[in-house]
Amino acid sequence: MKQEVSTIFSTITDVPTDAIFGINDLFLNDSRREKVNLTVGIFIEEDGKSAQILPSVRLAEEEILRTSETKNYLPIDGDLEYIQATKELIFGKKDLSRIYGAQTIGGTSALRILADFVRREISKTIYISDPTWENHENIFRRANFNIQKYSYPDHVYEQLEKIPDHSVVLLHAMCHNPTGKDLSFKDWEKLEIVFKQKQLIPFFDSAYQGFGKGIEEDAFAMRHFLEKGHECFVAHSYSKSFSLYGERVGALFVVMKNDLLVDRMKRNIRSLIRTNYSNPPRHGAHIVKLILQTPKLRFMWEKEIEFARKRMQISRKIFSEKIQKAIPKNKFSFSSEGNGFFALLGLTDEQSNRLRIEFGIYLAPRARVNLTALTTKNIDYVVESIAKVL
Repeated sequence: MKQEVSTIFSTITDVPTDAIFGINDLFLNDSRREKVNLTVGIFIEEDGKSAQILPSVRLAEEEILRTSETKNYLPIDGDLEYIQATKELIFGKKDLSRIYGAQTIGGTSALRILADFVRREISKTIYISDPTWENHENIFRRANFNIQKYSYPDHVYEQLEKIPDHSVVLLHAMCHNPTGKDLSFKDWEKLEIVFKQKQLIPFFDSAYQGFGKGIEEDAFAMRHFLEKGHECFVAHSYSKSFSLYGERVGALFVVMKNDLLVDRMKRNIRSLIRTNYSNPPRHGAHIVKLILQTPKLRFMWEKEIEFARKRMQISRKIFSEKIQKAIPKNKFSFSSEGNGFFALLGLTDEQSNRLRIEFGIYLAPRARVNLTALTTKNIDYVVESIAKVL
């Protein structure tokens, strides 16, 4: 029997398990054969295989293995060619001299590095959508922000018209997580006017470019705000769009009025990166850069992302039809409208817990579902189980 010993760690603060990965751990420990994991946001093939290496990525890696001669450090803010290629993917090929960019460790570190900068230099308060990605609130809380919320997707304009001028507002550039409900082009144009009138500061989270309406279409909001002269922040991720989850490939961008302050911004961001992770990893960014710069590989990747987008749309449509048919008299909130991986099922916590305990169906908080996790093998079982808990 182990005896308690005196330790300096006995008084450390306890923190809750991560909401999404904690549920995933429960799934992994579930011994039932008929169980379904609808939690973590990774692309799942129709055969149930997840996070498969894209053919374009495999070819790029083969080329990198054949030609690379060094594993030396990258600069503090990363591979300059990768940053430029990413900048053009987001903002288009135009004069981008007033935009500073840096390579980051996935989209999460882009959010955190920018959060530290914004908190120190611009504002101690940030407005985030309710609901939003579970980790948004954690990131900004750790950066010591005062977090305020605006309801989404209803009455966004009316709410933002009432917040203090010069406020920083976090926006999902595409494929809103967790609702899947995006603003239309006209909605973004209307919202831009509110931002200009109140001099609000946009902070875009761009994690799913290509999975909404298309690669170019999904960049509309960021390009529109750029064209209208706004200063803003962008945190970008390639985890989903290149299926590079474990490589942690991301970028941050700061859009300024002109290029006079770019060097000062560069020194600030480099300082934050240097004291965090020093400099970013080389391999994942090299893959993305090579694909974006090589016409043949880029064409392959664009077809791959189109296939994934259509898979999400078909899954959303089929699930919506089946759920409405199975529960015709129930006012069910899920519909076929939406973009990207996710949708909210509108279940209570009690109903979600019943799905997990009685049927082995695991949902993320707020009954968020990853639509690509629904396959021909499990979709009917999921729909039948939901009907039973309702």
